[in-house]
Amino acid sequence: MATRVGRSLLLALVVDAAVQVAFFAVSAAAGRTEVLFDLSGALTYLACVVVTALVPDPFGGGGAGEDEGSGAVRSLAVRQIIVAVFVVVWCARLGGFLFVRVLRTPDKRFDGLKKNFLAYSVPWALQIVWIYLTALAAFIVISNSSAKQAPLGWSDGIGIVIWVFGFMVETVADTQNGVPILEKSSERRYGNLPEYQRYKAVTSTFFLWPPKKLTHTVPSVDVVPEAPEGP
Repeated sequence: MATRVGRSLLLALVVDAAVQVAFFAVSAAAGRTEVLFDLSGALTYLACVVVTALVPDPFGGGGAGEDEGSGAVRSLAVRQIIVAVFVVVWCARLGGFLFVRVLRTPDKRFDGLKKNFLAYSVPWALQIVWIYLTALAAFIVISNSSAKQAPLGWSDGIGIVIWVFGFMVETVADTQNGVPILEKSSERRYGNLPEYQRYKAVTSTFFLWPPKKLTHTVPSVDVVPEAPEGP
């Protein structure tokens, strides 16, 4: 029998795929545009965090646990709130920045993909996998029972410091340049973080997501199957 955490992670995957498919359908119908691609990614992160944080027990399987309270919305421990807020703040800032940028400067990476429907669908399919895997540690932290969360410790402090550092660097780099990421061009002028700006998508993966794994301490993990309820 799957645990409540497993069902919550399954719900996150379902929401992830559903949001991406919906935005893909709209974008394809609108001439295979890339305008909504990055925005859809940010909104998908947000939707997945919301459902894992608030839905007590998706797909049934035993009802609310000891941490769910009397209502239909879960109660969260401090660690879970911190992780959820980090994801929401990050995706809101980056998603907004990328959406404004693509409105001003079309994403040339899609030029060749627009000619073929299957080719155009590939980035959207990959984004489903990318979103789920990068945020999986955060989903696990948030999905676990708040009653089983250990007190905040040194690993949480390290994770918070690393995340704040990565978020600040990413924000400053975007503010200094405001140019498409991962595009190498000798004609572009970079600010004080040139190398970081060129590889921001890769670097942010190491600075903004692993810290959430540091907050996922062993005492907070629910990895054993739930005991069957009595008659």
